[in-house]
Amino acid sequence: MGIAGVIAPMAAVLLICHIVSYSSLSYNAVIRLPMVAGWDRLLPAWLSRLHPRYKTPVGSIVFIGLVAFAFIILGNLGVGAQEAFQLLGNGSFVCYALTYLVMFAIPLIARGEKPAWGVRLAAVSGFAMTLLYAVLSIFPIIDVQNAASFTAKVGGVVIGINVAGTLYFRHANKRKQALASI
Repeated sequence: MGIAGVIAPMAAVLLICHIVSYSSLSYNAVIRLPMVAGWDRLLPAWLSRLHPRYKTPVGSIVFIGLVAFAFIILGNLGVGAQEAFQLLGNGSFVCYALTYLVMFAIPLIARGEKPAWGVRLAAVSGFAMTLLYAVLSIFPIIDVQNAASFTAKVGGVVIGINVAGTLYFRHANKRKQALASI
């Protein structure tokens, strides 16, 4: 064993620290989304209420925790550990990539924008690479029992999340307009 007996446990501890810190960072970033949507009256106000002592958005923390737990349970049904990890990772990263597609499209199609050719070229390149990433991410890069099922799950989750978000956004805007007209 020699030096490997010391390095292997240290590597395992460092890997666990990395996973915990990355999860904490990601979770802290995501819990702010419902909180801000609550401030804008697009989601219920209880998501944006802050704890009196700790000044943390408790409703948003609980909501995101429950949603994450549901996705973890659903992602693990009927698949192995590697496939579950790949499903959850790919689904979330494709959703994230879609925001970048919008960002790269702004200099190209937004009204009133007159960016320089260098910016347009960079936007086209960024859009093309991000689109390629999003398309290729719905296909498995590991051995899975059913590749078509994997693709359907990742694509279905991404489409489902975006359809649900769009429908809720429209509903919230109608409700907001109705309240403003009173």
